[in-house]
Amino acid sequence: MKAFDQIAVFGCKATTLFLLNNLDIPWKIRHLITISPEAGQKHEVADYADLKQIASDKGIRVYQARYYSLKHPDDQAYIRSLNLDIAFVIGWQRLIPEEVLSGLSVGAFGMHGSSMNLPLGRGRSPMNWSIIEGRRSFYTNLFR
Repeated sequence: MKAFDQIAVFGCKATTLFLLNNLDIPWKIRHLITISPEAGQKHEVADYADLKQIASDKGIRVYQARYYSLKHPDDQAYIRSLNLDIAFVIGWQRLIPEEVLSGLSVGAFGMHGSSMNLPLGRGRSPMNWSIIEGRRSFYTNLFR
């Protein structure tokens, strides 16, 4: 089995915390890309979780992005410097820029809930919109 040395998690929510506590893979998560509590409040991130301490306790290096969009040159330069193999994007309410994705040797794996299969149902608060629209089903989409 090939070893993947540089694995990161992108996230800032309770679902990210769940992943950090429960992901069972044979490789170590080395990096967490997240945002500060102030950025979480500014962007009204539902179910925001400050993951800095738990990640540090697990020996995971933490980077708090300047921009939630990851479009700041400092953010992109830092992420490029990590030479990432794999990224798990769980609990990140923004699209990851192509400049970041293209630097991954394997790719990014994301999760998004919706009452429809993607790309339908993209956007924020999919559970809320499913209820508002009277939908009877809700899917968790996992994708690369």
